[in-house]
Amino acid sequence: MSIGMREYKATVTHLTPAMGQILVGGAVAEFSSLHHAFFVGDILIKRDCRLLQNLAPNVRVVNMLGTTETQRAVSYYEIPSRSEDPAYLDQMGDVIPAGRGMKDVQLLIVDRASLEAKTPRICNVGESGEIYVRAGGLAEGYLGSDELNRQKFIPNSFLKNPDFWIEADKKLAEEGGHKEPWREFWKGPRDRLYRSGDLGRYTEDGNVECTGRADNQVKIRGFRIELGEIDTHLSQHPLVLQNVTLMRRDKDEEPTLVSYLVPHMENWSSWLKEKGLQDESEDDTMVGMLKRFRALRDDARAALKKKLPHYAVPNVLIPLRKFPLNPNGKIDKKVLPYPDVVELAAAATAGKTARSAFSPTEKFMGEIWVQRIPGISADVIDLDDRFFDVGGHSMIGQTIIFDVKKQRGIALSMNTLFQNPTLREFASVLDAASSLPSGDKPDNTPPEMDYHLDGEVLATKYLRESISSVSGTYQPETFLVTGASGFLGAHILADLLNRPYTKVITLVRAKSTIDALQRIRETCLAYGIWSKSWLDSRLECVTGDLSKPGLGVEPAVWQRLQDTVDVVIHNGARVHWIHTFSEMKPSNVLATLACISLCSTGRPKHLTFISSTAVLDTPAHLNSTVLESDDLSGSRKGLSTGYAQTKYVSEHLIREAGKRGLRGSIVRPGYITGNPSTGIGPTDDFLLRMLKGSIQLHSRPDLSPNTINLVPVSHCARIVVAASLHPPISEGVGVVQVTPHPQLPWNDFLGTLETYGYQAPIVPYEHWKAKLEEYVANPSTSSTTTQPDPVDGSTANGVNGAHKVESEPHALLPLFDWVTDDLPSETVSRTLDDKNAEAVLRADDPAYPVHEASRVSVETVGVYLAFMAKVGFIPQPSSMSQSKQLPSTEVTKEQRDAFGKVGRSGK
Repeated sequence: MSIGMREYKATVTHLTPAMGQILVGGAVAEFSSLHHAFFVGDILIKRDCRLLQNLAPNVRVVNMLGTTETQRAVSYYEIPSRSEDPAYLDQMGDVIPAGRGMKDVQLLIVDRASLEAKTPRICNVGESGEIYVRAGGLAEGYLGSDELNRQKFIPNSFLKNPDFWIEADKKLAEEGGHKEPWREFWKGPRDRLYRSGDLGRYTEDGNVECTGRADNQVKIRGFRIELGEIDTHLSQHPLVLQNVTLMRRDKDEEPTLVSYLVPHMENWSSWLKEKGLQDESEDDTMVGMLKRFRALRDDARAALKKKLPHYAVPNVLIPLRKFPLNPNGKIDKKVLPYPDVVELAAAATAGKTARSAFSPTEKFMGEIWVQRIPGISADVIDLDDRFFDVGGHSMIGQTIIFDVKKQRGIALSMNTLFQNPTLREFASVLDAASSLPSGDKPDNTPPEMDYHLDGEVLATKYLRESISSVSGTYQPETFLVTGASGFLGAHILADLLNRPYTKVITLVRAKSTIDALQRIRETCLAYGIWSKSWLDSRLECVTGDLSKPGLGVEPAVWQRLQDTVDVVIHNGARVHWIHTFSEMKPSNVLATLACISLCSTGRPKHLTFISSTAVLDTPAHLNSTVLESDDLSGSRKGLSTGYAQTKYVSEHLIREAGKRGLRGSIVRPGYITGNPSTGIGPTDDFLLRMLKGSIQLHSRPDLSPNTINLVPVSHCARIVVAASLHPPISEGVGVVQVTPHPQLPWNDFLGTLETYGYQAPIVPYEHWKAKLEEYVANPSTSSTTTQPDPVDGSTANGVNGAHKVESEPHALLPLFDWVTDDLPSETVSRTLDDKNAEAVLRADDPAYPVHEASRVSVETVGVYLAFMAKVGFIPQPSSMSQSKQLPSTEVTKEQRDAFGKVGRSGK
């Protein structure tokens, strides 16, 4: 095609992005005569524009948004030619904006939740919404589809009088006195909007960016996934010329992410040579393509794992020679092939080990993998296949650990699977455990880590000898908050911004400051704490990444933070109960060092660090009150999780910095629960999983006499802010421990279920544990649960808006090996001194009800149950005759939508 463009001196093209990829794919002939290239019909990405301008240096690329229901093209965004501005594309994001409306056309970004509430609202800059087209050239509608017309072609409700143009035209016709028979068919010049189904947002310069389709968001295993985000990252791979990701269903009707890609063959040979790999023979069959491009598949998936959460990485990547196109020039997604199990098996790992070469233990584990991982067969699995690469995830991993325990009598942990993820490695560990003398238990803990020594080395190497302290009257105004897109962080943000004269800068991992602001807004909307007033210059977002040096911020931004911030509240951290210290060290320890460095340079600053009572999980702190002045010498050894170890080392570094002049606070909370008034909080939480898990088993474990160190999130956020404004000690860094008065007994906490009508009688722990093991072993025979519809609460195959969920995975499955080990011992709370906490709260507000605000009562838990039932996490109570009624709680449609994106995990 490029040769034809040059030969015939083409000057203008009008293509879909898919056709444009065909034009530039593998082309080498330049065609400098081309001066305009118009694209419409799909998202246009920067990579394809760059490839085109490399071949046509004088071409201006014009991206347009258009649909059949409008005047075809309704907006435009023009990119100057490479000869005019060689660096223009360098400053752009990966997706080319849709631009601005053409003559007499407006693109309106409308808040989708406001439409549901019948109070339409135009979105602010950076806020995601649906793109509506306001134009005179809209189609009359779809013939014979009145209901669809009402949904897609909408009167302009932003006008005081939507019928103004109709009335004016009618008056004009009457005054003219002419008979106009065509008026029988045409309804006049109305002011209407077309609902495009595309999602977008306004940029600061007034252009519109398309961010995907409203129907391009899928949900798999409870996680919401944006297919467009996967495609954006996949398109950045140098060997991917075209790509599209879909959710398909495998042979067992399990939802599966599948990415289709067309390899960039121009770069293929050099890429193989660079990797030291040999090309395989050409074979355009499904099996042949899967085999030939196996290395590309593995490399692309590895790249995606660095940019996407594990659940958003496609299970299957399918290479194609070219994409099928429909008559409109778009990728015909309906005819894209899906490989069956036989084809996947034939294209499995290179050098596949013969089944006969498997040891008995390897065969045993392979059979368990086949039983538990959907969509694979014994023919597919190889000894060096990684569990997490063949479709496994933590929930399936817990069932595999249980199968091994049940069938072999060997109790391994999820740590074992994380550290030995291939079939060969895990089978080897199982063989070693089987050879232990009778009665001995395998050591499931990772090798002993001298984390305290690591902290000493870091302090010596990186901490300054002297750190300037804040002098004079301390009146902080500008706060930097990390982790503000999480549960506690959002409430810290709200507490700060609900005070006059404070400005907050949030550090958010996002592609742009607009994305960062949208993420903060969605989190706060989900928890019911968002306020539009924050946008009056008091809230600012900067992009960064805790796992990268210098918090991942640009040097100019770092310099500005050094010079303007008064207090750094370091709340962000990677939370995982299985990953090792080394895996979490960059995000948790090195990020803390970066925060200390930020406080040590430029304007003197205070540092508030949010730690965790996990640093107290050693026997040394078990039988006496832990003072806030405790130096944690009892935790130098014995902390078993990487998370607790990273928090300990971070505390150590901050204490050492305090000795050198840094001033601030270490806030140490335990469990943090939802808002006591609304019940809103993340449902991916151990305590709430215990409630749901007990409902599923129709019983609750006896955990007497243990109590729970849990406080409402609003109280914990208040302590963090109070400690930031009024540090507990005059010099150095003081500890502020968070604990309720009094602590709620475990049996009272779980007993709330029966108070509000759930069938969950108390039983001995061992009996409850056996029921849990039976549930996990035989989910198909376990009791079904009934829960409200999570979308709108309407009736669906049940009463009171409830529907049945057959064989629902147990809520405690992600924590299975922990809760079935020795839960009574694991749930013993430490007794905490909290004099500093009370002091900072009194200094902040003498009238603040310290003890009352810290308390979680049975009634408070009832509010949490009501919220969980409202959003469909648990069923409605089954018995109300002699029980209290669940409190009334309201969740708006806007909150539901936001909660679906961020509320489950609180991140």
